[in-house]
Amino acid sequence: MEVPVWLVPDRRKLPGIRGGKRRSSDRRRSLRFIVQLPIKIKAQDSEKGTSISIKGESVNINESGVDVALERPLNDLRVFYLTMVSKLSALNKDIPVELVWRASNIRKRKFLYGFKFLKLDREQLISLREFLYLNDNFVIGQANYIVKLITDPAIERKVRRFFIKDIKNYLEELASLEKEIYQKGPTDIGQVKLSRLNGEILKKGEGLEETISNSIVLREIKRRFRILVGGFAYQSFIVKRATDKPLGYPGDYELLEAIYDNRLLSERMGLYFDKSFLDNNYAVAVRNRKDKMKVILSEFINSSALSIVKILNLACGSCREIKELLSGPVLRKNRIVFECVDQDENALEFAKGALGKQLGNIDIKFYRENILEMLDKPSYYDGLIGKQDLIYSIGLADYLPDRILKRLIFFCFKLLRPGGRLIITHKDIDKYKPLEPDWFCNWTFIPRNREKLANLIRDSGIEDFSVAIERDGSQIIIFLIITRS
Repeated sequence: MEVPVWLVPDRRKLPGIRGGKRRSSDRRRSLRFIVQLPIKIKAQDSEKGTSISIKGESVNINESGVDVALERPLNDLRVFYLTMVSKLSALNKDIPVELVWRASNIRKRKFLYGFKFLKLDREQLISLREFLYLNDNFVIGQANYIVKLITDPAIERKVRRFFIKDIKNYLEELASLEKEIYQKGPTDIGQVKLSRLNGEILKKGEGLEETISNSIVLREIKRRFRILVGGFAYQSFIVKRATDKPLGYPGDYELLEAIYDNRLLSERMGLYFDKSFLDNNYAVAVRNRKDKMKVILSEFINSSALSIVKILNLACGSCREIKELLSGPVLRKNRIVFECVDQDENALEFAKGALGKQLGNIDIKFYRENILEMLDKPSYYDGLIGKQDLIYSIGLADYLPDRILKRLIFFCFKLLRPGGRLIITHKDIDKYKPLEPDWFCNWTFIPRNREKLANLIRDSGIEDFSVAIERDGSQIIIFLIITRS
């Protein structure tokens, strides 16, 4: 007999990618599975020194703990162990737990309590994850949410097949791979297997995208996909942070620092997904973009005849390219002024710490500003920041709608001195389709190619300029270099 499983959202904290104080917005969403299983609590009477057992049933379960309804109150009893009576032998063992909450009310003559698992052994953790995420009712339930939105029987059959056959097989392969990791540890063969599995399921997902024109249905398919694979994919701190977007937008400075470092931050299955994310063409292009921008900065500064070179970095994040630039050979100029703008105070504080104390001819200023607000007050920011010799933004334009991007180009162009340059980067949709970021992380970009970007520049209202287009080493990133005459 299958145990019914439904979903309700839960929110729990995710450890930050880097050290330091964790912000209240750094939270993760895990899933609670509403499952009714017989439960037995073994507790101790602190006064009498005797142990008793109280029966009940689970209300919901996740990988962190379980909420239960007991037949009797715990009162002052101290809980030691919980046993879930199920067909899974690994869970029919005493599991140490800690009481984290109790309800003041009684529901249907039951007493409600929430417990946190203090320790699940390897076998218990794997069994619990398989029980929750590979449950047929769970998988079928996600498909049922989708087909309610579909009127075409042929499309409905394809969607059901994708969920009930393709995703279910994918989950079973992930569960098998996780067992291998616990037995042998992470291996190159295991990493190759995950890359193959991800490629296969994404190819099938892409096939659905080509078949379904309804954007609402497609969004819901991807959302349900992320719910289903989350127990495995979101063991990766990197993939989970990219999905959660704790600062409210994709590609925050902490995530980009992880991509720049190309460093694995998770363990076991999470390590595999870390590497899959960092090896993706998009992550490679992000590292290439940073390296190319560093070269452009160096060449611009060293070829300039100006006694003071002013450079404005919009949506600066961690200023990684500036840090690497200044860690190289000394720049031979009388004075170089970097002005760095970002809306994230933590990013600016991180950049200040990373850049440290500079040589006397280097001046770095930081401004906490929202770029959209800057566009509404061009005269004010012209006075605050002043005219610039080079303005660049390497991770912003991909997310701005056409009307905002045109305003940004116009605003920046007006800040340039004659002969100054504006550099904006953008991913080329003709060269890269973000399947993995989109399906696993809900990380999407406004799709543009070289022609669309050229038209945006032409329609932005600027005059007396020339445009050069370059690319990063992967050819995915377009560098628009606009020079004011």
